[in-house]
Amino acid sequence: MRKGFTLIEVLAAGALVGVTALAVGSVYGAVARSDARIADRDVLSRLAIAKMEELRATGEIDQDGLSGDFADEGRSDVRWSVELEPSTQENLDVVRVTAERTQRAEARYTAVTLVYRAPETVVTP
Repeated sequence: MRKGFTLIEVLAAGALVGVTALAVGSVYGAVARSDARIADRDVLSRLAIAKMEELRATGEIDQDGLSGDFADEGRSDVRWSVELEPSTQENLDVVRVTAERTQRAEARYTAVTLVYRAPETVVTP
């Protein structure tokens, strides 16, 4: 009786190793893409929240339609915009600050907060 492997056994083992390597490579690629999306979303969320806090500190958070980019922070590839709408509660507005990549519209993050709007006073003579 001979010791060793037949050609068929060697070919089957090689095919099995090849298929396994291909599957591992595919999973690794998916994980790398997912990691890149998560990192991108993290950057966008931090920028949107920082812009919201800046607008709150400067008193501009209640101005609808503001927009710009983050070039002053070295991120000219990311734009921001503000949307303001009344909430269901009296004297509260919903403010949405969105940060999005200029190259990929699907890469965006929106930070949402409520802003108190003082009631208008009526002066009677």
